[in-house]
Amino acid sequence: MSLSIIAIRERFAHMGNVSGYDCLFDTMEKREDLKLYSNFRDLKKLNLWDRKIRHPHIKKKYGQLAGYNYNSYVVEQKSIQENKKIKADIFHIAYLENNLGYLAQNKTVLGSTKLIATAHQPGGWWKFHHQPTSVLSCLDGLILLSANEVDYFKQFFPEEKIFVIPHGVKTDFFKTPTVSEQSNEKIRCVFAGAWLRDIDTLIKVIRKSHERNLNVQFDLIIPYSGRKKGPLFSISHFDNVNWHSGISNEDLASIYRESDIFILPLLNCTANNALLEAMSSGLPILINDVGAAREYTSPEGSYYIPHGEFNIFVNHIEQLSRERDKRVKMGEASRKKAEELDWNNISNLTIKAYNKVLQS
Repeated sequence: MSLSIIAIRERFAHMGNVSGYDCLFDTMEKREDLKLYSNFRDLKKLNLWDRKIRHPHIKKKYGQLAGYNYNSYVVEQKSIQENKKIKADIFHIAYLENNLGYLAQNKTVLGSTKLIATAHQPGGWWKFHHQPTSVLSCLDGLILLSANEVDYFKQFFPEEKIFVIPHGVKTDFFKTPTVSEQSNEKIRCVFAGAWLRDIDTLIKVIRKSHERNLNVQFDLIIPYSGRKKGPLFSISHFDNVNWHSGISNEDLASIYRESDIFILPLLNCTANNALLEAMSSGLPILINDVGAAREYTSPEGSYYIPHGEFNIFVNHIEQLSRERDKRVKMGEASRKKAEELDWNNISNLTIKAYNKVLQS
């Protein structure tokens, strides 16, 4: 008998349809052993009436978590009504921090349907924003994207109901390069993203590389909204920096394939889309040794750098710029690790978690 699942999903515009956690459900839709019913939170800005009248009321009543808004409430209600008709086995909230509100107080409306949610933010984020962990009590299962977060969440939620299931990547889209795609006159270092990135260290790495006259080009894939203000403007005049935003999925994959090294200064992390995509593209990884960095990467394909040590980033860039064979070897290890995290494998792990919750 196949599983029936209702999913509250989010698909962020800046991720396209080949990146992000929503790819899990895209993969599930192709399976024959389950039936997936999907509802998406509207990510458009609230209109004036909703923003001024409806949202404050809903936020006050149900919005204990930072990302919850009126649109979250709407998609919760839509999904609840759908469940009354189909009586699904599993009700999965893909982004716990954004879309769990009404159900935290009214779980009984789901009847026998089991409620599962995936937490995306690290424990440090929950503590910093004073997020009420009491909302977790309504859940029948909690999916964490990295094992290093279990110690935090098990303080408030039964450990036997916690499932560590890593984030995945579309390895059939983010592929390793051909020889012609990686025949660069300059070594190309790519950086991507904005959330929990250590921008100060990134800037210092670029400045120091410039001072040393390294034959390196930096491709920075950062949404314009994330760089139009603040310190990044201080390197806008450097001729070894290329800026990218609003690019297509194909152009994103092409930049990865045409690059030689992936650098990722971080403040913290659980899963990281850009990291997984770079690994899948066969790049050596230079990353801060924080959060779940070691869980997601291969030690043979990565250099783990203490937080704030920008000179170590630069030293590794300089070394790898001279050692093509080393870059290739590290890239192969990265790709191998990414293949373990293909969404098909992650889908299998998620189905196992569903079945375990149903049996409990």
